[in-house]
Amino acid sequence: MGKRIFIAALIAAMVGPLNITAMNGPCDEARREVTLGISIGDRSDRELSRYLKAVELCPGYPDAFNKIGVIYQHRGRWQDAIDMYQQAIKLLPSYTAAWNNLGNVYHRLQRRRDAEKAFKEAIRIDPGYAQAHYNLANVYEDMGLMDLAAQEYLRTIEAKKDFEPAYVNLCRIYLSQGQYTLALSNCQEALRIEPKDAFALLNLGSVHMARNNFEEAEKAFRDAVQALPRLFMAHYNLGRVLAAQRRWDDSVKAFRRATEVDPGRVEAFNSLGLALREQWKIAGAEEAFRRAISRNPGYIPAQFNLADMLNEQGRPEEALQIYTRILQLEPDNAYAHHNMGLIYEQQGDYTKAVEELQAFLRFEENPSDVKEVRARIQEMLLKIRARPRRLKQTSQ
Repeated sequence: MGKRIFIAALIAAMVGPLNITAMNGPCDEARREVTLGISIGDRSDRELSRYLKAVELCPGYPDAFNKIGVIYQHRGRWQDAIDMYQQAIKLLPSYTAAWNNLGNVYHRLQRRRDAEKAFKEAIRIDPGYAQAHYNLANVYEDMGLMDLAAQEYLRTIEAKKDFEPAYVNLCRIYLSQGQYTLALSNCQEALRIEPKDAFALLNLGSVHMARNNFEEAEKAFRDAVQALPRLFMAHYNLGRVLAAQRRWDDSVKAFRRATEVDPGRVEAFNSLGLALREQWKIAGAEEAFRRAISRNPGYIPAQFNLADMLNEQGRPEEALQIYTRILQLEPDNAYAHHNMGLIYEQQGDYTKAVEELQAFLRFEENPSDVKEVRARIQEMLLKIRARPRRLKQTSQ
C-alpha cells in the first residue's frame, strides 16, 4: 500500500496586510527589510536578521513574525515558531497563513487536537484554503479518522482542482476500505496531473493487485521503481506480484533489491526466504529468515517460517527452540502451541503433544481448527492409555 503524501507547507506569505494604519516611517522601512529577506530566501541567518530587524522597527508587523516562525520551524525550534505564529495571529487574527503554519507545528509535535483547531480556524476564515483542508486531512489520518480525512481531501480538490497529492491520498484511503473503483479513479486522476508520481504509481499497482490484475500491477510497480528507484514499497510490491504469479526468479530479484534499498524492512527478508524456499534453495531461505530475525528479534512471521522449514528438513529440535522463543514473545500464540504439539506427536511424546494442543484450544477460536485438534487430542489420549505401564519393583 502506498505512502501517505504529507505536505507541511510553510506558508511564508509574501508581504501582506499590516496591522497598522499607515505604511510610513519605521514600518515602511520594516517592509523593505522583509522584502530583502524574501529576496535572500535561503532561511539563513542573513534572511532571519532582516525579519528580526523588521519587527524591531515595526512591532505591529504580522508578516515579519510569520516569516521568523517559518525559519524557526525549519530549524526545529518548535516553541519559538509557535510563539512567532501566535504573535502574528494576535496582531492579525484573520491571518490564515499563520494559522496554517501554527497547525503544521502542532501536527509535527503530535498535538493533533491543537493542530485540528488551527487548521479549522484557517478554513473558517477562508473556506477555499486548499492547503489547510489538506493539512487537516493529514491530521485526521493520523487520528485514524479516515472518513473525515477523505472528506477533507475532497474539499481540498473542490478548492483546488489539480491538487495532486489529495488524489494520491484518496486513492490509498479508498484502497484500504476496499472501494477499488474509487481508488482507481483517484490514482488515475493523480497520474493525469503528475504522470511520474511514484506514490500514485505505487497505489495504482496496489489497486490492480487487490483486483488480481497482475499484469497491470506489475507495470505500475515497475514504473514506480523507475520514477523513484529507492522507493522500498515499489520493489517489495513488485516482488509480491511476481510471487503471486509464481515467477520465483523474478520475485527473488525484486525482494533482494528491496532488502538493499532498506535493510531495516524485515518483511522483505521474510518474503525473500519464502520465494527461495519455493525454489528449494533451502540454505538461502534459511539465511534470509535468520537475517530478518537478527534485525528484528520480535518479528514472528520469519520465526514461524524458519521453524516450519527446519522441521520439514528434519531438524525438529531447532524448530522447537524457535517456537519456544515465539511463546516467550507471545504466550497466547495458538499456532506456536499447535506446531509444537505436532512435533511432539511426530516424536512420539504424546503427553507433551497433548499439553501443547490443549494450550492451542485455550487461545484459538476457529471452529474447524478446534474440532480437528480436539479429535487429534482424543486419538493421542487413547494411545497414552493403551501403552503398557511399567511395573515398579516392590520390596519384600
